[in-house]
Amino acid sequence: MRSTKKIIASALAVCMLASASVVSGFAATAPDGSSAAVNNYAQAARELGTNYGYDGDDLGAVYTPQKTVFKIWSPTATEVILNRYATGSDSELGADDLGKITMTKLMDGSRWTGVWTATVNGDIVNTYYTYTVTAKAPYGDEVQTAETQDIYSVATGVNGKRSMVCDLSKTNPDGWDSDKHVLLDKQTDSQVWEIHVKDFSYDKNSGVSDSNRGKYLAFTETGTTLNNEGNVSTCVDYLKQ
Repeated sequence: MRSTKKIIASALAVCMLASASVVSGFAATAPDGSSAAVNNYAQAARELGTNYGYDGDDLGAVYTPQKTVFKIWSPTATEVILNRYATGSDSELGADDLGKITMTKLMDGSRWTGVWTATVNGDIVNTYYTYTVTAKAPYGDEVQTAETQDIYSVATGVNGKRSMVCDLSKTNPDGWDSDKHVLLDKQTDSQVWEIHVKDFSYDKNSGVSDSNRGKYLAFTETGTTLNNEGNVSTCVDYLKQ
């Protein structure tokens, strides 16, 4: 599980930095379209993993009531700043800038792991944060700076602009720690559904109560049937069938 998380996190980190135009020293082709310039992204990702490997599974914001430790794997950055906010956006009630912290490099002896870290003491649950990352542009020596949410975050504010410090012990449903992944002998036996929350139950014939139609709470209703006739199951009961 740890190795899987590391692979996924490494890939996401590279993609995040690339999309923010702050990856230094590699790209698939040069600006003129030629292929002679620099290493491709796959090779660069392998090199970053080799030179700045990190085996920890604690990337993101690890919360306790005593302190929250922030860690982000960003080996191409020259500086990372932690920005803290009271709310998920400036338009919300109680919005406030809670300050900035310059993150430091996490070392493994004399070797840098590629991870930047910062610790905030005290209980800061349900506050929000972003990172301001400074690095060279994909081409040339121009230095660029971009503010981004944390790709390792477990929850975000409005439109994903800011990450949230969460106490997962308060949000996980009962039995979550003992939940097991369902493995099938053949992947083709699996059935994957993509469901739009509103479309799932918005129709007046869905059998869902008027107050919950088209909303998240529709997923809590059982016994729903088409036109409330009791014959054809709908919504969650239909998925179970």
